[in-house]
Amino acid sequence: MTKLRLIFSLFLLFLILSFRCSRDAIFKVVYTYTESLPSTRVIADDSMEMIMIDGSGDTTRKKIPNNSKWNNLQLFSFSIKITSTGDNNSAVIEFNNNEIAGSILPQADFPDKIVFNKNKWYAHKDNRIRELPDIKVTMSSTDSIKNILGYRCRKYNVKEAVGGQQFYVWVCKDLPITLMPGGGYQPFPGAVLEMVYPERGARFIATSITKI
Repeated sequence: MTKLRLIFSLFLLFLILSFRCSRDAIFKVVYTYTESLPSTRVIADDSMEMIMIDGSGDTTRKKIPNNSKWNNLQLFSFSIKITSTGDNNSAVIEFNNNEIAGSILPQADFPDKIVFNKNKWYAHKDNRIRELPDIKVTMSSTDSIKNILGYRCRKYNVKEAVGGQQFYVWVCKDLPITLMPGGGYQPFPGAVLEMVYPERGARFIATSITKI
């Protein structure tokens, strides 16, 4: 009986250590971010502004001049590759400026990288580091489940406390909680593999996941 207990204890210890190793492992997620604004949502005489993140991590407004060709299918449309690498304690988000594409390219000045460490986000730009303000949100779980790249994800509806912007995320609890395509938010219940802002026509979607 003592021998059986010892074997069982060793097996249980093995399972615990395996689980911890899986949760503490480092993963890299590559996302594609796309955003577009249909011309059906604007009037030709409207004064348009586009909000983009600047090099310090803040949002900045970019003027879009009036254009008689706004009756095209899209007012603007672009995409960019984003990489998030991390474990349950820290993460680094990097923007691939060489892979920006679109019908109207925004004059975006992205940070060199955004780092999550000790529950804070920091924007790095030209050897300068700036702490980003926390974006407070309320969140509610749904019953919607789907697989993204073979990982089981649950949908959460999210609303920002300031401004009331609403979006939804697909979260995988089997991957590190710091993995997400953008900074400013505290970790969700798991890795964010998809993030959608319906009103903006914006979407982040994971295109590859690698264990490092």
